[in-house]
Amino acid sequence: FPVTIGMRNEEPTWFDLFQRLISNGHRHEDILNYTWSQFQAYSTAVTKQIRRDSVVRVHQMLLASRGSEKALDAYFDEMKD
Repeated sequence: FPVTIGMRNEEPTWFDLFQRLISNGHRHEDILNYTWSQFQAYSTAVTKQIRRDSVVRVHQMLLASRGSEKALDAYFDEMKD
């Protein structure tokens, strides 16, 4: 489960992964009952989602800082349900 912590690449501790699951909606009691395979799978999935969310935020910041008014309007229209 390699992940960037601060500005360094470090292996997260078990506690880091546990906290990451809780921060993403998993309950403490549920995590304690996960098998090791489930724990690994959920941890990997959460890490992937965090990375995808980060890419989306970067794109949004670039659009906001460099995009034209027309591009911003099109983006906000696309985000409406």
